[in-house]
Amino acid sequence: MVTNYNMYLDKLEELVENAETDSIWSRTKVIRMSDHLGFGHVVLHGLKLATTEYVMVLQHDHPFSIKFNISPVMEFMDSNKANYVSLPISTVWRHVNRCSSMHQIDLRAKAVTFGRGRFIPILFWYDGTHVARRDTYIKLVFEGEQALPLGHFIEDTFSQWVMGLLREDYEKWFPVFSMFMFQPEQEKEEALIFHLDGRNYRTDRERRELGWGDNPGGAGVT
Repeated sequence: MVTNYNMYLDKLEELVENAETDSIWSRTKVIRMSDHLGFGHVVLHGLKLATTEYVMVLQHDHPFSIKFNISPVMEFMDSNKANYVSLPISTVWRHVNRCSSMHQIDLRAKAVTFGRGRFIPILFWYDGTHVARRDTYIKLVFEGEQALPLGHFIEDTFSQWVMGLLREDYEKWFPVFSMFMFQPEQEKEEALIFHLDGRNYRTDRERRELGWGDNPGGAGVT
């Protein structure tokens, strides 16, 4: 596993080194961490290297599922002092539904219309692809009252604490965290990201040889 991962990093570095000047890879840097820090503190390392007001955090297995314009996100964050905007996977939409049915907080009713789309407040700081204010990210997640422990995911610790506060007193705490999800078109509630399950790229025969079950849903990949 370690050998394969290092080969993967080697190939990324090769893409960067051989990139044409108009390629995104020419503006990419591969950083190999010397120690295991966990997802959260690797994000912190990237935040400290960045110099921009905003950052986008992307997970390697969460590709975009549709094309959309990111400019409204920047404009909304500028004008509404938002700290975090999720580019939602389907899980975030389920969160909005659960808040209404389980916690009696109708987040859709609190949505802010912005151009063709809208921004719906959420109670959870998801690790999935998002845009955030860099300085506020560091202060809230890594230097605040519930600073993220080394080796942990943000969702497992910090986000749970935040959701507890917001469920207890939404009006008091939402301005502190100011978290939203982006809906590019008001009439379409759709995920902008999907989860790439690498195991589905194995055939059913290969999966059995590895001790896994067949592809889910009877996909029968060959």
